[in-house]
Amino acid sequence: MSPLEIPKPAILMVDDKLDNLALLQELFTRLQAELVSVTHGDEALRYAIERDFALILLDVDMPGMDGFEVARTLKQIKATRNIPIIFLTAVFRDQEHRLTGYRCGAADYIEKPLEPEILLTKVQVFLDLYRVRKEVESGVEELRLESARSRALESKLQVIQYAVDHTGDAAFLIDHSGRFHYVNRSACQALGFSEEELLRMRVWEVDTTLSQERWPGYWQQLQMAKSMTFKSVHQHRSGEQFPVEIQSNQVELDGEVYRFAYARNIGNRVAVEEQLQLLSTAVEQSSATVMITNREGKIEYVNRRFESLTGYSWEEVQGQNPRMLKSNLNDPAVYADLWQTIERGDVWNGELINKRKDGSLYWEFLQISPVRRVGQEAVTHFVAVKEDVSDRKAVEQSLKIYERIVSNTSELLSFIDANYCYQAVNRACLQAFCKSELDALGHHVQDVVGEAFFHAFAKPKLDKALAGETGNYAQWVTLPDGQEHYLQIHMNPFGTPGKDDHGVVVNIVDLTERQRAQEEIKRSRARFRTVLDALDAYVYVADMESYEVLFLNRKGREIVGDIGDKLCWQNFYPEQNGPCRFCTNSRLVKEDRAVGSLVWEQFNPGMNRWLQMQDRAIPWDDGRLVRMSIAYDISELKQVQGALEQALGRAEQATRAKSEFLATMSHEIRTPMNAILGTAELLGESDLSAEQAHYVEMFTSAGEALLGVIDDVLDISKIEAGKVDLELLPFSPHKSVRDANAVVAHRAARKGLYLIQYMDASVPQWIKGDPARTRQVLLNYLSNAVKFTEHGSITTLGHCRPLKPGWLELVLTVVDTGIGISPSQQAALFEPFTQADSSISRKYGGSGLGLAISQRLAALMGGKTAFNSVLERGSSFSLSMPVELVDLPEEAERKHSLQGRQVLLVCRSPERGAEYQALLEQMGAGVVVCSQQRHVEGCLEVFKAHGVPDLVLFLHDEGTIESLAKKLSRLRDGSGQESLPIVVCGDIAERVTSRMVEALGIPFTLLPDTLDDLAKHLLYQFPLSSKPSRATWESISPAPLQILLAEDGEDNAVLVQAFLKKSPHQITWVKNGQQAVEAVMAEEAAFDLVLMDVQMPEMDGYEATRQIRAWEQREGRAAMPILALTAHALSDHVAMSLEAGCDAHLSKPVKKKTLLEALHQFALPKGDGLL
Repeated sequence: MSPLEIPKPAILMVDDKLDNLALLQELFTRLQAELVSVTHGDEALRYAIERDFALILLDVDMPGMDGFEVARTLKQIKATRNIPIIFLTAVFRDQEHRLTGYRCGAADYIEKPLEPEILLTKVQVFLDLYRVRKEVESGVEELRLESARSRALESKLQVIQYAVDHTGDAAFLIDHSGRFHYVNRSACQALGFSEEELLRMRVWEVDTTLSQERWPGYWQQLQMAKSMTFKSVHQHRSGEQFPVEIQSNQVELDGEVYRFAYARNIGNRVAVEEQLQLLSTAVEQSSATVMITNREGKIEYVNRRFESLTGYSWEEVQGQNPRMLKSNLNDPAVYADLWQTIERGDVWNGELINKRKDGSLYWEFLQISPVRRVGQEAVTHFVAVKEDVSDRKAVEQSLKIYERIVSNTSELLSFIDANYCYQAVNRACLQAFCKSELDALGHHVQDVVGEAFFHAFAKPKLDKALAGETGNYAQWVTLPDGQEHYLQIHMNPFGTPGKDDHGVVVNIVDLTERQRAQEEIKRSRARFRTVLDALDAYVYVADMESYEVLFLNRKGREIVGDIGDKLCWQNFYPEQNGPCRFCTNSRLVKEDRAVGSLVWEQFNPGMNRWLQMQDRAIPWDDGRLVRMSIAYDISELKQVQGALEQALGRAEQATRAKSEFLATMSHEIRTPMNAILGTAELLGESDLSAEQAHYVEMFTSAGEALLGVIDDVLDISKIEAGKVDLELLPFSPHKSVRDANAVVAHRAARKGLYLIQYMDASVPQWIKGDPARTRQVLLNYLSNAVKFTEHGSITTLGHCRPLKPGWLELVLTVVDTGIGISPSQQAALFEPFTQADSSISRKYGGSGLGLAISQRLAALMGGKTAFNSVLERGSSFSLSMPVELVDLPEEAERKHSLQGRQVLLVCRSPERGAEYQALLEQMGAGVVVCSQQRHVEGCLEVFKAHGVPDLVLFLHDEGTIESLAKKLSRLRDGSGQESLPIVVCGDIAERVTSRMVEALGIPFTLLPDTLDDLAKHLLYQFPLSSKPSRATWESISPAPLQILLAEDGEDNAVLVQAFLKKSPHQITWVKNGQQAVEAVMAEEAAFDLVLMDVQMPEMDGYEATRQIRAWEQREGRAAMPILALTAHALSDHVAMSLEAGCDAHLSKPVKKKTLLEALHQFALPKGDGLL
């Protein structure tokens, strides 16, 4: 190739720092060479293999493959082994590190920071060498132009010599004898010799580390490495020695081996390195923490003190941010100020609370300084020098607390030196003497406390303290505020006599209030003793351990005389030989503390008096707890109390006699009345003429009236005796009104009266109260209204008024159009056994107790009664009482109870029918409504269209029982079913209905005209599992029972047997409780149920029941139902029956229906569930 065809030399620059590559790019722009930059070793290998480079500039420390490994790899590859390599590194560890570079095949080893001119010169040399090499490789041109080549080579050599001559390092060519064959200009300048002089000299004449004797062995060492770098010492012609760094390379010229060496004066660098080593040692051994971070805040250095203080090792913090020490307890503004300061290049000083590795906190003082490169403005690093000031902070905090305590204590504290001048004084002292700190510090005591007080009191006491005597004094002193103060003054000597610290610490406590309080206590005790002496009671104080009497008032001294050295029990109970067994000491103190007072009574035989004792533990003058006893003479009170107790006993006995009389009267009346009314009921079910039926109705009504009188008398008696207990339950006020109206509906209908009910929308569906007592009051009002109203209507009204959250006032009013009450008669209206006048009693009857009972029941329920009446126009009576709102009770049992059943509803009134239809549908039934005028025909048409239903509900609103019976008979015949369930809702006398039903054989159930009664009947009495053949209680086929009847009255026993004559039950009759027990326990006995009278000869029903229950338990038998059947009707007797073991309590006179229902409760066939 011709010279014109020589390629442009290329330089491969390898460095992982982009800023270093950019610097080299800028530096080499003047060179006639192509520049290629890479950042990784493996990338450098790829480029070196692909291209022919004149020179490779190679960094040593790089991530992944370092420079040494890259060089070794290049030297192993044939295509790249001859490429010169210059190592550029900022890390110089030791001479071995440099030798490693040369061993890897480096041509040169240059340390950063780089000297630009030197680097350019050396690079230019290698570029020239590259060009030379390329020219040498041009074999054809070299053969053709040998002479020209020689001249070119000579020219190139001249260029090389020029470059070597002008380099900054001294250059030598040395042979095996140590003679210089070539030296450059820099060598002559560095050593002070001319070129001719040096060429005549030997190496050991300029290198002080060598000698002529050592040279042969040293030459042999040099021959072992073609290239090596080491340090030595050269000597100037003047004798001055200086350190040098020598780079020696082996070369061959004309078959001879030479060493070409560069020597660089490193005197300044060594000094710097020594200084850096000294500084590094100082930093490592410093007691302060040193941390260096880069511009981004990553930690690049910490000293040993950092590791011992924080607990973090260098490996744990390297590359981390100092925020890892952050405690989050410093004000964010501190950090903001820190960064603003150091980012603008200033030094920041401050204190921070930081956190160690183990989580503990410490205070440190920091000085953070920015670091810049020489000649540059940009900050490259930050150096933080930190001092642990935790101990100082703790001391400062303690001092602040101490100063705060001293400053804010109420005690007057000061330090007075040997010249009687204040050197320290707290706020309380300044305030007491009305001085400012400026007026007190350094001033004489006399100027502060006054001349008189100083000479009379302060100076003598201070002199004693200065002499080493500690003093405590208490004295009344007039301070500058003009008030007398009782001061306790404590003087304590301080320091060493003759020294600056010699003085007196003065501590003054103002005890004025305490002193005055003590004096007041003394005066109070004197007054207290005077008061105790004036008391009309015996008062003494005794020690609780020794029983020594410490104080006895005048009245006590009058009884026992001088207490002397007698103990308390010796003074008041001289007949005893030791402390009183009833002594209260142990109950007055618990865990060394007084626990209140005890009040008790006792009879003192020595005084022959009754005493009321009040004992209490109190602190005595010396701080111990003592017992103070106050004894009041209550002998006269006891006499009065005894008389009152006797009177109370007589009154209670009279009350018991009255109650027993009423109970006995009730029992004795109810027993025969049971037979009378029961017989009347049986007669009513038989075939009677109209006149006979009228007579039966007359004595039934009379008997029921008599029972009503008895019930009223018992009620008023219980109310007056305070034995009426309210039962607060959720109930429906709407139902209570309907139920009460239903009771009087029959009587009202017979008189042609309209019963009207209106409940305002303000009345909730459910409230909490006593439903039974509410119903009783309403019944009294309604019964009176029916009794005293001949024509018109009776209206029940209800509304509510809000009281407080969750509470309402319920007002129920009954308004009639009756005879009214005159104003003169109204005053005694609510008196027991009183009516408006005697003519009313004769005409209308009654006991006159209804309104009195109502008024008292209203008061018991927290309410009241009121009335308004106009003569001949009517009256209104109201009940108002507080009630609590409650949630609607769960009615889930109603829902779906008629699921799948078909019901035919027969009703003429659409409005009335809609209510019943809604109820039936709510219970899950399918409803077909027949509202035609001709009921029976309409029902039969429904039968044909829809089939026979499961139930017929007939709303009876007109016609007689005879007409109703005919309709039902036709309905039954038309259905084709003999046992079609029919329920009739209407108002027909039950006795008449039963007779007609029995006569016609028509199965139906008669219910009052209310939705609640219908729902209850369908829910509990209408069978779901199968269609009943009859719908009345009598028609449901019960399981036959073996019944044991314990009854001492023959007429009542006969009556019960008559009631059950048509039932499948078998009755065994015994006449007392003993016989009942024996019958039950007999081996052949197999009774299913016991009807137990209570009051019987030999053994009553209560005891008989208890014995039966005990026997059942002993024998492991199931409990047999026992129903109390007794004339005892009081609530106490009901409780006694249940307590004895009875399952239910039936009061005489008992109706046939009530008895049958009770029996059916225990006699339903197995498997027949109730709806």
